[in-house]
Amino acid sequence: MFQTIRRHINSTTIVAVVALVFAMTGGAYAAKRILITSTSQISKPVLAKLKGANGKNGTNGAAGPAGPAGPTGPVGPAGPTGPAGTPGSAGQQGEKGADGAPGSEGPEGQPWTPNSVLPSNAVETGTWLAPANASSAEFGTISFPIQLASELDVTHVKYVTVKDVDLSTIPSGCAGTAAKPAAEAGFLCVFEGKVESAVGTAEGQLILKSTENVPGAGVTGAVILIESEGTESRFSGTWAVRGA
Repeated sequence: MFQTIRRHINSTTIVAVVALVFAMTGGAYAAKRILITSTSQISKPVLAKLKGANGKNGTNGAAGPAGPAGPTGPVGPAGPTGPAGTPGSAGQQGEKGADGAPGSEGPEGQPWTPNSVLPSNAVETGTWLAPANASSAEFGTISFPIQLASELDVTHVKYVTVKDVDLSTIPSGCAGTAAKPAAEAGFLCVFEGKVESAVGTAEGQLILKSTENVPGAGVTGAVILIESEGTESRFSGTWAVRGA
């Protein structure tokens, strides 16, 4: 066996063996000095161990220019109604418009509304008549078609004689004549129009509430007290009352 090996060993064989040994040891040396140019050359477990801590954030860069506006999105649902604002100042009054065409004639109205009262400053008038005998007291009556809002006291009822009209001494609160009686607001004025067969005593004329024997006037009317000195006398006249 050794003789077979000895026959094959020569100078060429020795050079080849030396070259082989050098190539093996030189490759190992070169392996220790290999250059890593990519993380793919390192195994993942080793690469995980090589990861360091994050560094500090750098300063913010300058803002870039605004980009172009995007397309308009769809309209969203209406929001809740807000609180009412304060009223604005009144505007300037406009010019008067042209008169409209006359309307059709309405139904005939009533002289008063049932169960109503005489409006303030409204006037109603009427007549009265009372007979009288000598040395006796007779009564004449006044009835108000529209009742008053309240009764009238003695200071708001007046008897106006023919002499008062002739001498222009008509009591305050009254005006006019028996032909055209008038009264101020809140007054009843009874005008003496005509006296036949006797002369009535003006001092004896009293106007009484129809429901009470006291001077004044009720809401529905009054009573006139007549005192005469003659026989078969007759007094008549007019009256006016104005709502208070």
